[in-house]
This record gives sequence, C-alpha cells and structure tokens, in this order.
Amino acid sequence: MEDMTGLDKNEVRRMRRMQSNRESARRSRKRKQEHLQTLEQQLEDMLSRMQDAQARADEAERRALALEDQLGRARDEIERLGGDPAPHEVRNGGGQPSIEEQPAPGPGLKRQRKQQQPAAALAGDALDARHHDPAPAAKRGKQNGGALNGRRRVSSSGDEESE
Repeated sequence: MEDMTGLDKNEVRRMRRMQSNRESARRSRKRKQEHLQTLEQQLEDMLSRMQDAQARADEAERRALALEDQLGRARDEIERLGGDPAPHEVRNGGGQPSIEEQPAPGPGLKRQRKQQQPAAALAGDALDARHHDPAPAAKRGKQNGGALNGRRRVSSSGDEESE
C-alpha cells in the first residue's frame, strides 16, 4: 500500500524515526554542551576559592611566624632583664601543652586539634608574655604546690609526674 507521495508505510515510519532521532541527538548534544559549560564554571569557581583559601593560609602562616619571632624577642628581653619567667607560660608559646604534655596520637587527635585555640587567640598570649611579671607567677606556682596549673606530664614509661 503506497501513500500519496509514493512511499509505503514502513518507509514513512523509518523517515519519521530518523528525523526524531536527529532531533533527539541534537537535544542530547545541547544538554551535553550545557553540562560541560556548567562544569567549567564550577571549576573556575573552585579554583578561585582555592586561591583565596591559599592566600588566607599564607597570610596566617606569615602572621604565625611573625608572632613566633615576637615571642622569641620577648623571651630574649625577659632573659636580658634578668627575669625568671614561669616556665609553663613562656616555654612553649603561652599556655599550650608542650610536646611531652600532649596526648599520644589516636583517633580523637584531629578533633582535639580543631578544638585548640586559633593562632589569632594566641597573639594575645604572646603580647601578654612581653609584659609578664615573673614574680606573681612564681607565687602562683608555690600556691599550687609547685604543680604547673595542675598539669601532669606522663613519662615515657607511662608514669605520671608533676612538673
């Protein structure tokens, strides 16, 4: 059975299917192009955010080094003036536990590090150390029975000992 244009039904269906497939392929290419553009935009945004974060990290590192330098100069000045700073307050940067006092690495270590004071808060400790009067700290140590703020150090054998 032929239609008016001289093509049979199967031929007409085949041509319609081909046209439909072409249109579907065109829409698919368009979606793919839009998706690619979206991914490229996300990449640009992430690169920009990464550069901003890196700049902030570099600035924080620079500030930390400056504070460490300032703290070292403050310690030198205290020593030059003949002061006897309280060892637990100046020894390691103002109140943070020394390496001996820190807990052994374990599963909760990351969480503990996140909860520690940020470097900006330590800046105040460094400035306080510069104007620190060692006499009251020595008296505090005697009042506490010689213990340093109640902290205990664990020796390599696992025994606790007061500082």
